[in-house]
Amino acid sequence: MGGSKPRSTTEPEVPPSSVAVADFDGDGRPDLAVANLTSDSVAVLTNISCPLLRLDDAAMREGDSGPTEMVFTATLSPAVSYQVTVDFATSPGTAIADVDYMSIAGM
Repeated sequence: MGGSKPRSTTEPEVPPSSVAVADFDGDGRPDLAVANLTSDSVAVLTNISCPLLRLDDAAMREGDSGPTEMVFTATLSPAVSYQVTVDFATSPGTAIADVDYMSIAGM
């Protein structure tokens, strides 16, 4: 997390027990609190600046002639010089999984 400075000497555990983002120090910039279950502690990273992943909407007309691939455009802003991975999964809204669309999940 570029520009983050731990406010305590406690390091965040991976995976964390829970996280919260807020302006804890009142400076107008986001801070991250990480609850550590095994060490029974909290780590606070102030002034976090992490990239934002945006997934554009995609739409198509429903067809009856077999599967059609749908492409979603993902944008990371700002760009970073390190590898970024994203977990993803489809989920039913008003559609029926494996009838209206093929269920998929991955990284």
